[in-house]
Amino acid sequence: MKDDQATAARLEIRAIERRRKDLNLTKDHMDRAANLTRGHYHRLVSGVCTPRPSTLARLKAATLNAGKRRTAAHNDDEGLSISYQLAIALVANALGRDAASIHGQDPSRRATHNPEWMAAAEVRRIALYLLNAAAGWNQAKAAEAAGVTRQAVHTACKAIEDRRNERSFDRLLDDLTRSITGDW
Repeated sequence: MKDDQATAARLEIRAIERRRKDLNLTKDHMDRAANLTRGHYHRLVSGVCTPRPSTLARLKAATLNAGKRRTAAHNDDEGLSISYQLAIALVANALGRDAASIHGQDPSRRATHNPEWMAAAEVRRIALYLLNAAAGWNQAKAAEAAGVTRQAVHTACKAIEDRRNERSFDRLLDDLTRSITGDW
């Protein structure tokens, strides 16, 4: 009976080890997350010692929690990206431009001589401004969503703010802001 328990424990350790590798967790992380002494997880995986049921339960909980955190982070990243894409589509529509062509222009190209690229850059600047000013995102969050630097977002927001003294442009921004905030 004791041999059967040890075999079952080794099989569970192998399954936990596969999950650890899938999640790209270190063995030190497993020690800390399961509240084990340093190096104990390595000894368990190496077969030097057999885990107790409580140790297995803590290790399973550690991989489960790490997986949940990773999924939540992925969902947050995905939500940021979707929000940015929606802001691009909203602005493109308001300016009578095709959102797909905006997404097709690489912001890192800096093709300032290309009118199509410049039009896309204007849409991106307005979208970043709206995410920052209307949606209340900080510039770091907007930068993460757009895949640009915080400095790029700051520069975009400043350029848009500088244009707010143009009446028609200011009205456009007010309309877009109301669309984002829902203040009709």
